[in-house]
Amino acid sequence: MDFAKEIGVRAETLCRFETGETYANERTDKLIRLYYALASQDPVLIEELPKAVEGLLAAWKATRKPAHIVATIKDNEWEAVAA
Repeated sequence: MDFAKEIGVRAETLCRFETGETYANERTDKLIRLYYALASQDPVLIEELPKAVEGLLAAWKATRKPAHIVATIKDNEWEAVAA
């Protein structure tokens, strides 16, 4: 199984996370931690998992609203759109 693919990142990106060259965003970090807790089968982690997941879900930040589209392309020309 390709772990990078499982968590939705490229292998190069995962390598950068592992070396500390870059950091995962909040959601990816939470997914990695959850994946590890389940895959490790560590009894302590498994016991704490429901409480941890509940806390993560409570703290999960809502995604931002998508930006308003102010222009579109029609017949290879930009056309203004009311925002």
